Amino acid sequence: MSNVSTQPMPLEGPAEPHRSAGFEPLSWLRQRLFSPPKQRKPREASTLAAFPPPIGRGQALRLAHRALNEFFNLQEGLRQVLPHLSLLEQALGRKGSKALRRLPAHVLQRALEQLEDLQTSENHPDLATLRTRLVETLALRSVTKERDTGSGPGVPASFFGVDVQEASHSAFNEAEREWTSPGALQAPSRQ
Repeated sequence: MSNVSTQPMPLEGPAEPHRSAGFEPLSWLRQRLFSPPKQRKPREASTLAAFPPPIGRGQALRLAHRALNEFFNLQEGLRQVLPHLSLLEQALGRKGSKALRRLPAHVLQRALEQLEDLQTSENHPDLATLRTRLVETLALRSVTKERDTGSGPGVPASFFGVDVQEASHSAFNEAEREWTSPGALQAPSRQ
């Protein structure tokens, strides 16, 4: 028999007195698993503080509502002088951004005019945000209003380019039979 021992060599000690220049998987593994982590240099703290995350649309609208509420609370008679803007402020407090969709367009238009009058005397950035949202809402409503040509039974309404009409139940059943019959799917033959 040979003099080689069948006992495993410990990982702590070197297997050979000289080191090879190649890849040593056991020493690499030992270094990765058992050595303490390297201390990284601390990064500059001003990197993240200098660039705070942008304010979202909802948060900006809440700030605008607070600023408008402060103006109304500072000047007692302002609510009576600017009733549409006061209604918008109360609706924003109750419903948030849904108030922009639920209030009638003429109320929003008048509130926008009153807000512009208020902005000439008070230059507040949050009120500018509210003005932007009002203009955006009114523009969006005007686009959807142009597409809507009418409403009610028998009056065609355009919804995203699709004409919709009210029809009787029997007319619907007849149209359904025409579309689902086997002959309806075949192309008409030309003579």
